[in-house]
Amino acid sequence: MVYYKVKKQYDNYKKGINDIYVKNELYTQNEVKKQNLNLQFMTKINILKSKIYWVFGIRKAFTNNWKEENENEIFSRSDREQWKFLE
Repeated sequence: MVYYKVKKQYDNYKKGINDIYVKNELYTQNEVKKQNLNLQFMTKINILKSKIYWVFGIRKAFTNNWKEENENEIFSRSDREQWKFLE
């Protein structure tokens, strides 16, 4: 199925009066048209519906490197080295 994924650099940009873009959020073609979203803030992707999940009211895609992607945001390099024995 075709989705539009918000680019990382447009995280927290306003898309309406009380709404913002969230990085990696997915929108369907119908949602893009109805909400009049800016396509320059998004990339068009083709992904299976079974690879999609909902979190805090937004649609996101599962990724192969989810742990690494989020680990970098949560832990600094020294923290990862300190807790490496847990892996």
